[in-house]
Amino acid sequence: MKISELLDALQLNRFIALDLETTGLTPGKDAITEISAYRFEQGLPVEEFTTLVNPQQKIPTEIIELTGITDEMVKSSPTIDEVLQPLMDFIGSLPLVGHMIKFDLSFLEQDLENNQFTSIQNEIYDTLILARTFLFFHHEFNLGGISEYFGYSSAGAHRAGADTKNTGLIFVDLIHEAASYPLHIIQKLYDAVKHTRLHGLALLKDIINLAVRAKEVNGLVPSNIEKKIKNFYYRHESGSANVNVEKSINEWFGEGGVIPSNWKDYESRKAQTEFAVDAYNTFNNGQIHLAEAGTGLGKSLAYLSAGLLNRKHTDIPLVVSTYTKNLQDQLFYKDLPALSTAVDIDTYAILLKGRHNYLCKTRLNRLLQNSARVLSEKDCEDILPILVWVEFTKSGDVSECNGFMLQRSGRLWSKIRSESGYCTSSRCDRQEGCFLRKVRDALGQADIIVVNHALLMSDTIQGNMTLPPTFCYVIDEGHNLERAARDQLINRVGERSFDDIFAFFSDQQVVIGDKLTALLSESERLTSL
Repeated sequence: MKISELLDALQLNRFIALDLETTGLTPGKDAITEISAYRFEQGLPVEEFTTLVNPQQKIPTEIIELTGITDEMVKSSPTIDEVLQPLMDFIGSLPLVGHMIKFDLSFLEQDLENNQFTSIQNEIYDTLILARTFLFFHHEFNLGGISEYFGYSSAGAHRAGADTKNTGLIFVDLIHEAASYPLHIIQKLYDAVKHTRLHGLALLKDIINLAVRAKEVNGLVPSNIEKKIKNFYYRHESGSANVNVEKSINEWFGEGGVIPSNWKDYESRKAQTEFAVDAYNTFNNGQIHLAEAGTGLGKSLAYLSAGLLNRKHTDIPLVVSTYTKNLQDQLFYKDLPALSTAVDIDTYAILLKGRHNYLCKTRLNRLLQNSARVLSEKDCEDILPILVWVEFTKSGDVSECNGFMLQRSGRLWSKIRSESGYCTSSRCDRQEGCFLRKVRDALGQADIIVVNHALLMSDTIQGNMTLPPTFCYVIDEGHNLERAARDQLINRVGERSFDDIFAFFSDQQVVIGDKLTALLSESERLTSL
């Protein structure tokens, strides 16, 4: 199906892309400085409506720096009451599309009301919501970041004309991507949010109806996007019968050794070799070694090499603990693959994080069963990326799902993450086992396990319940270990803690509330308490 045919079938062959620039963030207090609208037909921009607007107030310096729109530029421009009628005539009844369009509509609706215009009744679509959902793996969701991802120029960003055109083009790409998904995924998204007025809801419904009519359950079009999904394990199988296991660390790093010969852009450093030898001897003799490695020493390669070779000689795995996610990812996704390839010996590594980093499918499904009662419109917007990501993830580690903003949606995540008191075999076996259990089950065969300080300290406090009973370890970024240990020994309770507990049992939140009310009503004594 061609994109023009898809747009026709979804009744999106004509739409308006809209973007505003303003003097600030507050409708009623701040004002519009520029309006741009593009009419798209068959996925292409065909007509533009763009004008500067005199806000009748001074433009703040930071806004001038951001947009390039100055007081001098808008001095002779029409005011908003002069612009509204031609703008609304241009928009007509066509669907409206914007990136974080809720912001633009808040200003536009305020001015429509002030000038006694009818409020907007058009179908609304938000490319930010769609991008976070269907590009859950991407790392940047502002308009510039999404424009660059799809190959559109971000020149002229923060000027309404350039932003508007890109918004419309991005919308067409996102429609195509959404339509490529199997019917059961789109149906799950729609069922979770159909009780809301979320911008983009109509697209989900229309894709479902089109797929049913066309009897296409595996997607209406092929996806143009490769989803790069990370794994929780890394495996390298030797092509040379593991001959390098018989060599020493000195031989690995020495002149003509496997590391200088096979490591791209390798620079020989005497201090690195000495550190690697010291680390190996420490592991092999069961000792403790405290070292401060200067910048550029290559300490990661040194201790990983020592730990891997010691594992092959003693069968004792290496646990590497870091404080930051960046270092953890560098070790697991970059340094370990490069090392195992260079020395060409069998290597099996696991990336392990604390329980609360992993999704629980059972809790997610139970939440979705009551979505109309427990999910607000904001929750629905936030959970959409999770519902797509869960269909692809191998690890269940929420850090993979960039479309889900953990800092903004921490309370929502607390309802669907793995919990020790809830996630049991009897519950999670129905979901083919939980993600965390699959990671933990693989630990017994691992040569190297990469963790963070929080997990290491938690496991130590709990008496080694997760990590192998015996292991060598490296604590990198050790200056943060004390902070991580302290955090594991602190329980935090606040007003929101009690709000969450009471909300869970309220009549309006979950089905269990009805049962509690019925039980209470059976006893006059309890009811009177």
